[in-house]
Amino acid sequence: MKKKALICVVLALVIVLAACGKEKYPGLEELKTLSISLAEEYNRVAQLAINNGWEYDDNSVSIMNGIENVIKNIKDCVADPASLAEGQIETLTKSAQESLDKLQNALSRKFSEPYVPPVPEPEDEGEGGES
Repeated sequence: MKKKALICVVLALVIVLAACGKEKYPGLEELKTLSISLAEEYNRVAQLAINNGWEYDDNSVSIMNGIENVIKNIKDCVADPASLAEGQIETLTKSAQESLDKLQNALSRKFSEPYVPPVPEPEDEGEGGES
């Protein structure tokens, strides 16, 4: 009888210790680390864009604003992980990685070049215009 009780106690301790060893929010630490890298790269690329005049390109500003929103969402979730829905850490991690890849590759190359505003097309005065 004592052996069975001892085995039950040992099993209970093993289960408790195993539970303590697990992260309360699996993937949260990875997301925090990734978000720091994302924010640093965002700041670097944003400065590059400003230095080369890209803040006047609406499409580029829209893309950068989207990445800024990803950073803000991560910050809010990391500040209050209890509010996270199931799977949200994985979704945010994927968004952060995609945003980081975009910053490091396409946007960094694009913003390294000076912005050249598009030339407006001349208005056709022959159609519907005054004679």
